[in-house]
Amino acid sequence: MPFTPAEPEHGLPIHLFVRLDGDCVYVGVVQPGGCEWTEDELVQCELWIEPPLSSEVLERVRPRSEPPALPGLDWLQYVNADRVKALELFVTDWYPAAEAPRPASEVPVPVPHALAEFYRLARERPAILGCQNRILPQPEQSAGSGGEHTVIGVENQGGFHWSVLRPADSAESDPAVWVTVGGRSQPRAEHESLSGFLLQFSLHEAAMSAPYWATIDHMPRGLVTELRSMLRPVPLKPFLSPVSPMSFLVAPGLVAHIHELGDDEVSVWISAIHRSALTPLGGLPLPWRSFAG
Repeated sequence: MPFTPAEPEHGLPIHLFVRLDGDCVYVGVVQPGGCEWTEDELVQCELWIEPPLSSEVLERVRPRSEPPALPGLDWLQYVNADRVKALELFVTDWYPAAEAPRPASEVPVPVPHALAEFYRLARERPAILGCQNRILPQPEQSAGSGGEHTVIGVENQGGFHWSVLRPADSAESDPAVWVTVGGRSQPRAEHESLSGFLLQFSLHEAAMSAPYWATIDHMPRGLVTELRSMLRPVPLKPFLSPVSPMSFLVAPGLVAHIHELGDDEVSVWISAIHRSALTPLGGLPLPWRSFAG
């Protein structure tokens, strides 16, 4: 639809209605954000409801459906003992198998055991390769650092990539994972070796692709205790430690990642497969920016 934006001083308020049972329910005034344009055509726009809807109105305009069986936490018991098994249990419970599995492809360089298992899982569940950042379907030789690194994953805007040293000591090894920011910086090691990194990567990508979110932009670190009262910590050192350290909390069908911001503050991103997994958190005294439960 052609759309010409008004000048801010002449802009009119945007009122939102939801069609429901042959009627229209007034939701309130919304603020646009994150708009994308093609010449004079509005392609996409996020609308923020201010003030947030009451739980009564939200339940009316978007009633809860019957919750499905949520992915469990059986994988969590293996994090310290067998991370490859933990990864497999998490991935196979969270992601449905694709109707048409990807054909097996020959990896041109030897890869460590954990990455070989990740590739095996990705044949039936290609979504685990990532929606935000990506694990490469085939590792690539790094152009920098003398070529002794094999690149295994990339950030979505090319800001950094992950690699392992090549050749790996053996196919059974669990090598360090290195982060290179930009094209010229020296690689820095992730806190966790490859098997733990792949589990962290999978948790992060599961959160980024889940349909229901709850977020907090700035929160005193001490309030993380409130989340820990209802969620279980994943016993791994911070993920993306050289770039933007984050830790994970989980519950059935739910993954939360906590970002360190400095100055004793964190940001929180919680994602769930179904609204019902988020709903219990709504009673916590936290400064939610958005809450879809």
